[in-house]
Amino acid sequence: MIKEYETYRKHPIFYFPRERNGVNMTRATVFGDRIDCTLLDLKYYYTREKQCKLRSALKKVKTAKFLQTFSTFEELVDWYGIKGSFVNESYEINDLERGAGTILSDYHSDTRWQWSNQYYENVKKASEKFMAINH
Repeated sequence: MIKEYETYRKHPIFYFPRERNGVNMTRATVFGDRIDCTLLDLKYYYTREKQCKLRSALKKVKTAKFLQTFSTFEELVDWYGIKGSFVNESYEINDLERGAGTILSDYHSDTRWQWSNQYYENVKKASEKFMAINH
């Protein structure tokens, strides 16, 4: 696991500006650092379908400026290069808890820091797909 972590830290997948109580810190307390729930919240930010759970972090000066450089969730996904790994070809977010091509349509109710083995394995697979596509 240490070698995998080292590889992923050298090639960061998700970038957010560093700010006190920004997305990097807040997503950990709100979602247990779950990538899929964070992406769903960002989708809600752009589509305004629901109120974002990270809204206070998304309004931080640097983060707001960063997010405003993209007009849609799809543009953000394309910039991150996560289509085909964390997001499918239709820009739907892959449910990393359930896996097997399931789509995340609502936040998971259990967002503790204790990730399930299934979630960890699916994050690992998605990260490997990302690395294969982008590096």
